[in-house]
Amino acid sequence: MFKSRLATLFIVVLVLSACSATYTDKADKGIYFYQKGKVVQSRANFNRELAGSIDDHLFKLERGMTFLADTSPKAAQSAVNDFTKAGNKMERMRKGRTTWSVASYLLDDTVRDYVAMPFEQVAVKLLTALSYMRMPNCFEDVSAACRDMDVEMEKIEAFFKVRYKHDKDGNQPNFSFKVPPVAKYVASIAAEQRGETDNALIYLSQAINQMPRSNFLMDQLYRIKSGKKSRLVYVLSLLGTAPRKYEIECDEDDIKDLMKGIETIYKLVDPATRGNFQEEAFTLPILIPAYAPRTYFWHGGYSIKQEGGSRSVDTECLADFDLYARKEFKKIGPQILMRAVIRRAVKMGISKLTRMAITDDQRYSSLVEGLINLALTSTETIDTRSWLTLPREFHVACLPYEKGSEKIILTRKAPGGSLLKEKIEVDLDMKKQGPAFVLVIHPSPSAEPIVIVDQDHMRTPQL
Repeated sequence: MFKSRLATLFIVVLVLSACSATYTDKADKGIYFYQKGKVVQSRANFNRELAGSIDDHLFKLERGMTFLADTSPKAAQSAVNDFTKAGNKMERMRKGRTTWSVASYLLDDTVRDYVAMPFEQVAVKLLTALSYMRMPNCFEDVSAACRDMDVEMEKIEAFFKVRYKHDKDGNQPNFSFKVPPVAKYVASIAAEQRGETDNALIYLSQAINQMPRSNFLMDQLYRIKSGKKSRLVYVLSLLGTAPRKYEIECDEDDIKDLMKGIETIYKLVDPATRGNFQEEAFTLPILIPAYAPRTYFWHGGYSIKQEGGSRSVDTECLADFDLYARKEFKKIGPQILMRAVIRRAVKMGISKLTRMAITDDQRYSSLVEGLINLALTSTETIDTRSWLTLPREFHVACLPYEKGSEKIILTRKAPGGSLLKEKIEVDLDMKKQGPAFVLVIHPSPSAEPIVIVDQDHMRTPQL
């Protein structure tokens, strides 16, 4: 009787431990408001979920984006604070936590600390730099954030090469992710404005190495080399949001070899194991996270012109985080699959031991049998965590400012490049020297674009 009750209690604990809401569930309402352009309501929802969460660094990233998209000048520093705190924790977590790593083989991957993907860890530094660009006298801080990005990239590369040492063929994977061209371009802006022309050219050359066909980057390189000085208006547009994960059923053919290896171990431990191991293992589907197929993007960037000016420029996409997410996630797919299969085997072992414990007490037999089946399903929460407000694409443009009207007009383009009727008029205050920065955040088609001007060139500051 004691064994039966103990087994029952153990399974109940397993079931209850998996009944809490997932990160994605908790963040959904905040994401909904963010994609509607309602950043204050979005931030309020993230605030409610932040305290005491194992994923507090993810909530800080989401909240940081709501501060970056807030037109209040004070919000820029709040964005820096959230991105910095989240980035610090992400760096600490690269060491891992053994207890919860082991627990993930018994419960699910959501009990593990979420170690951000390389593109997310670099994006933190990039968005920190963009937050600084909203502030007065920002270029030293922007340069520091960009230097941190390169240092962070070296640490990330070393970490992922050690953690994911070999692929299924026994080869060490090639760590291919690089600091995206948009980050190098932002670094070149800061270097140029600080008078560090050589560094600005180096950063631009690094960006061009990744995007050799970029007319925009080549134009910027020639402009700096020419030594021609002119007032500039930089436009950086952050469009859409990064892809979300969902759960899919694992294909049996993908894991048959792995299952056979586990079955061999089972038979060594328990020679009575019969040939129905595979059949029993697939009684319930094995679920894993995946990204939905890459879809057509609804935004084509902007065409930018000064009112009454003689020329216009188009924004160019210098970072596609949707693409980065898919490439990097594909590399860790084998580890996620392996844990899912081992987890199923562990749960089958618990199921077997529990059934053995109740053979002498029929009063608890039906209850424990039901709990076993419940435990196999309810404790398998799929880990779909990621940075959900991270922009999908980063577009940039640089418009030479001519004396005259201080208003610039942004005309939205269709994905194919044709001009649409949607226009944004931005009224600048160009009395102060230095370049003007215009940040456009457009998270979804259902939201109005959010336009933010740096504090030095903001016409009507909002306090």
